[in-house]
Amino acid sequence: MRRFVLLVLLFLLVGGTSRAQESISSLTLSTHSSNDSGYTASQYLNATLDFEVVDNQLELIVTNTTNGNPANYQFDIAEVYFNYNATIIDLWWADGSTSGWALQDSPYHVDDFGYFDVRLYLAGPPKDKWIKPGSNFAETFVFNFSGSGSAEDFTSFLSAPNGSDTLGYAAAQFVHGGPEGNFLAYGMVVPEPATICLLGLGGLLLRRRKL
Repeated sequence: MRRFVLLVLLFLLVGGTSRAQESISSLTLSTHSSNDSGYTASQYLNATLDFEVVDNQLELIVTNTTNGNPANYQFDIAEVYFNYNATIIDLWWADGSTSGWALQDSPYHVDDFGYFDVRLYLAGPPKDKWIKPGSNFAETFVFNFSGSGSAEDFTSFLSAPNGSDTLGYAAAQFVHGGPEGNFLAYGMVVPEPATICLLGLGGLLLRRRKL
């Protein structure tokens, strides 16, 4: 009986340790848009970014949630941008990662939304790899990273400002290829007003950046 109890305790301890190594954090792109006119109405530019970290591996699931658009005016996702904590030293593709997409692990300026740490973009023919609206077209990206971190380290840090940029936690480039012609728009996750006030009181100098 004593041996059985010890085995149960050991199983629970190991299981608990395994779960503690996994963390999940999600972002939903807000209705904030780089262009609210015409077919780039902000309500069309929506997506979810789900970050899951297990040990030193990051899985990012990108889902384009702009299903409400008329078929001729739907927006596909062509690029994704996010930030991470300075404790994460570097990122690189895991074996078997999504083909057609490239990784830029250096500050990249997005429209008027500041500099983001990471840029995922299409390196091949865009129309073959666009992330189309609907959960069936969700794209999964897998990275290994050095250093230590959790999923929250990829969802809790704002972009770095460039002049009067509007800052955000993540962004996506939406491509519209309807009869009006091809053009780009950006959707972004912006902080809540209360968070903006706290950042102002605390001072932007306290934020970590890699620039």
